Amino acid sequence: MRKYKTRDALLKNRPSRIPRDQWSSLVSYWLSDKAKRCTQANRNNGANQMMSHTGVSKSIATLMDESSTPTTAMNEYHKHQGYLVLLKILHFLTVIQSDDR
Repeated sequence: MRKYKTRDALLKNRPSRIPRDQWSSLVSYWLSDKAKRCTQANRNNGANQMMSHTGVSKSIATLMDESSTPTTAMNEYHKHQGYLVLLKILHFLTVIQSDDR
């Protein structure tokens, strides 16, 4: 995500899929002290995680922005999720089989 230096710059760079009034509220929230405290707490918690997530590396919103159609974006998301499930099953079976020996 790009970092904009001013509130006005943030407001001017509204994604087309977000209504103007909702974007204004979101920007106000992002700039609030409460949101900044939550962001810092999330950063600290993320730094303390021992295992990384296994989800998609891009958010659904980013996939939809990059895709020509929402259906294509969702198909890519589900294809990736299906692949991750398969990897988890194979890993689980491998660990179970090696423990049983």
